[in-house]
Amino acid sequence: MKPTPIWFDESGFTGKNLLDRDQPFFSMASTIIDNDEAESLLRHCFPAFQGNEYKSLSIWKRKSGKEGLLKLSEALKRRHEDCFVVNVDKHFWLLSGISCDLIAPYFEERGLDFYKQRYSQRFTNQAFSYLHVHGSRQLYIDVISNWYTFSRDPSGDNLEKLALFFSEQIDNCKTELHFFFDACLRGIDNIGKDIDSMDNEYFQDRIHLHTMTDSLLHWRKIKGDDLSLIYDESNDFLKDKEFWESLTSKDNPSRSVQTNAGDSSFPIRIASSRPEDSKLSSSIQLCDVIAGTYSRIARSCYSVFSEFEHEREFSERLLDSGFEGLKQNNIMPGPGMVAGPPPKKDGQDLSDVVFDVLMAGRN
Repeated sequence: MKPTPIWFDESGFTGKNLLDRDQPFFSMASTIIDNDEAESLLRHCFPAFQGNEYKSLSIWKRKSGKEGLLKLSEALKRRHEDCFVVNVDKHFWLLSGISCDLIAPYFEERGLDFYKQRYSQRFTNQAFSYLHVHGSRQLYIDVISNWYTFSRDPSGDNLEKLALFFSEQIDNCKTELHFFFDACLRGIDNIGKDIDSMDNEYFQDRIHLHTMTDSLLHWRKIKGDDLSLIYDESNDFLKDKEFWESLTSKDNPSRSVQTNAGDSSFPIRIASSRPEDSKLSSSIQLCDVIAGTYSRIARSCYSVFSEFEHEREFSERLLDSGFEGLKQNNIMPGPGMVAGPPPKKDGQDLSDVVFDVLMAGRN
């Protein structure tokens, strides 16, 4: 059977500046709409557009572009199954990093499964909510900023500074926040013994890789194993080439695990992957328009900041006219909290499976 081609592109990437307030969301869009159909769709929605390629930023700035986005939103109602979007609140992504990279190892070493029953997600949701309700927006920013400083340079000295910051918070915060800061300090004690020998890549930001993986898990579930990945040649996700090849290698043994996409298998076997000049691919340009539109919708409708409130009315029109119906996975605050420690581990969890796959790829 011929592999199913999947085109990808992204919007909102700000390099190592995940605290950028102008672009607080990152979006990765993918589609199975081929180049001919995508070109016809873009020409229909943006007949007055001039340029080498359709770009979301240029479209968003113009009145005619926004009218075209409403037409695209209506047209995509018939193609909801043919597109997928992963939206990431970059500030919440950093908070999730505290949960997964700092706190989770402490519980895992004690035989508890931090990922079972979506515990990690619920824990992070509760931390986000409590930091705002029982703390302040500034406290939230301070927490993720201090973590980000450490994660970019995870030295023993910076770990001590992070510990001091969390200790100061637990001494002064409301009781409701003790669960979070206490877990952070336990996590620091846990990794402290290995910090001098720890690979700096352990805390490396992999927002491209994560959103690409989420997307491929979705398409694999819908279309089966044979996928062919086509991405904008300027995309940065292959900077983790070794990591990526391990996750997609056909030679590694298959392992099943529960993820946000449901029951999933690693490695994610794909038939091929190749870069393509976006100027020559209408499908990649369509992904750019969809991803860019979603990142702008998100910043006006879901951000904790108010700079883009003036865009909210138009963003809600886009959602109501069809964009909201696209298949998507959102890495942002949501419902659900925890009522105690994680459940006991009864097998391999997500981190175990990914680790085994990566080690198999390196051997």
